[in-house]
Amino acid sequence: MLRLGEFQQVFLRMFLCRVISDLRQKVDRGESLTREDLLPLSLCLLMDGAMSQKDRVKSAFDITRKVEGMNTEDKAKIEAMVFVMADKFLSRVEMEEIKEEIRMTKLGQMLVDLGKEEGREEGRGEEAQRYSRLIISLTDEGKEDMIIKVANDTKLREEMYREYQL
Repeated sequence: MLRLGEFQQVFLRMFLCRVISDLRQKVDRGESLTREDLLPLSLCLLMDGAMSQKDRVKSAFDITRKVEGMNTEDKAKIEAMVFVMADKFLSRVEMEEIKEEIRMTKLGQMLVDLGKEEGREEGRGEEAQRYSRLIISLTDEGKEDMIIKVANDTKLREEMYREYQL
């Protein structure tokens, strides 16, 4: 006879397998899914099952990526919850292995876009510092007249960067 704890484990395994299977079938048939349909995906790492945690995460991201017609913000929230859970339960190696799955989701695209914007901001900040150092160098040498020329001529500015090793 099954004890309550064993029954819960068996039930959760069956529920998890069923959730992922049912969602895959619905997506493959082109059925529209709601946030409520996808919500159990965010809990998939808390449940025990025959499928590895990494495979559950990959399946969850694969399903969310294929869902069409769903509110983009809701989809991103589900993906974010799956990502947070994955970050808590998967090893660094496993996270590295599912990186491509994440990259192909709306959440992944948002993270890539954020990284690009941060990179541009960092680049602008570095360029501003470089430009400031050039202006200070020109001022220190009494070449204030060059500041306006450098500001208006990109080629000259690059030459001055090389000359001043900036």
